[in-house]
Amino acid sequence: MKGERRGLNVVIMVIAGSCVVSLAGVLTGCSGEPSEADLEKAVKVIAKAELEKTQALMKQLGSNPLMKSMMKGGNVDVDLESELSKISVKKLACAKAEGNPGYNCDVEMSRPGEGSAGPQKSPMKGRFVKSDDGWVMMVGPLGR
Repeated sequence: MKGERRGLNVVIMVIAGSCVVSLAGVLTGCSGEPSEADLEKAVKVIAKAELEKTQALMKQLGSNPLMKSMMKGGNVDVDLESELSKISVKKLACAKAEGNPGYNCDVEMSRPGEGSAGPQKSPMKGRFVKSDDGWVMMVGPLGR
């Protein structure tokens, strides 16, 4: 009877230990580095801001008769959401940012080429920090 009870206690301890290890793995996943989807969302926020700046600049330049002739009457109104949907981000690597919050990540941003050009791929490095609204890509001197 004592041997059976001891065996049962060992089984319970093994199961309990497995549950704790599994739970720790789940919790680590929640507070760990950003996923590829997190990185893509954060990069697209920055890309959208840059596209908006470029579009505003092109509109300004387009009002200049000389620039208008150089642009050959090109349409500067671009559907930003359509352009953003063409961008994809591949997570290459992430490491905890030493001395700063978040993670330093290497990503590859790509979009299909226009005309005869092939896909455009750009490797990028960035620091990503978790905020209340999700992951944010830090840019500028403080973001590096």
